Amino acid sequence: INAEYGSYFAMKSLVILLVVSFFVVFGFQSCPAVPSEGSINHSRAKWVYRGTVLPPFAVKPGPGQRSVWNFPRPPRVEDVSLPCQIKFGDTIIAKSSKTKRVCETAGAPVYYFPPSDVDLSKLVMDNETCSWCEWKGRASYWHLSLTNGTLCPDVAFAYLNPYDGYEQITGMIGFYASVSCGLKCYVGDEEVIPQLPPYAGWITNDLVGPVKGEPGALDQLYCNCP
Repeated sequence: INAEYGSYFAMKSLVILLVVSFFVVFGFQSCPAVPSEGSINHSRAKWVYRGTVLPPFAVKPGPGQRSVWNFPRPPRVEDVSLPCQIKFGDTIIAKSSKTKRVCETAGAPVYYFPPSDVDLSKLVMDNETCSWCEWKGRASYWHLSLTNGTLCPDVAFAYLNPYDGYEQITGMIGFYASVSCGLKCYVGDEEVIPQLPPYAGWITNDLVGPVKGEPGALDQLYCNCP
């Protein structure tokens, strides 16, 4: 990893902790109304960068690196070659060699676990919260009940009936790499860094950005926003 982007990992840790803490304390908004077809189409069409051209403000990837700006839009679903796991202390919340990730322009990949590889006894359904993705559809959320009695709000999510093209992740469970809850998330042996909320991406050492949510990756730089 180059020195410029390597400094990111050290400098952003406190920022990530503070922002994630906000979302853990205040949670997400209750489920919004079903978006109209026009709203979905607008959200899909507004982006300038779609992974085909590296923007001038993006860090150029070196050997063995990937730019998040080369990820496509519509997002791509990939099989993950390395085992992934989520731990709280010595407790394994999820562990799988069959994870999938969704890679989308400007964002860190979001990792999804088969339910059979997740300790479902730790999940508590949140019946009041959901979100909508213009590509994947409606996301349902779960709180995570930890062994120390802590309840982490809305830290897990899944698309139970995704839009066409994303059937591969139907019912698979994604997790925010919640620093405030004390979760440690791994791809192979590497502990990931969480993308800034409200995004659920996992940042690994092979990625260069700037990643959506960071300074230098503002909306006006990559989409035709209203």
